[in-house]
Amino acid sequence: MHITVNAAGLALKVSELPDEHKTCIYRLVQEAVNNAARHSGARNVRVIVRNSRNRVEFSVQDDGAGFDKTAVRGLGLLGMEERVGRLGGTLRIDSEPGRGTTVAAELPLPEIAQREIEALPRETDAAHSRIAG
Repeated sequence: MHITVNAAGLALKVSELPDEHKTCIYRLVQEAVNNAARHSGARNVRVIVRNSRNRVEFSVQDDGAGFDKTAVRGLGLLGMEERVGRLGGTLRIDSEPGRGTTVAAELPLPEIAQREIEALPRETDAAHSRIAG
């Protein structure tokens, strides 16, 4: 199985995330990749992590067999929902037999992380200062 990770849209350092957010992201990605490897027959998995000012978003997409969401509710999926819900986030699972699976979550960022992101120079500001300077 080939796994690619895209964290280019992550404006803050992982160390700036609260421990409970880091653990939640790690465990969800771990469970989704494990499910793809064990159950789906996926050949490719893509992990994407990005954030906006007030939330961090991440997803795991695979090209495996997929499943019927109405018929399958394993402990792994329930654990994912519980972890995300505890942090006030949302979880979305998109899957159909024969079409792969996407597990996507959004977690609200605590106010301190939001302030740190706001303090970072924006790409457009940096590009403008290079042109003007």
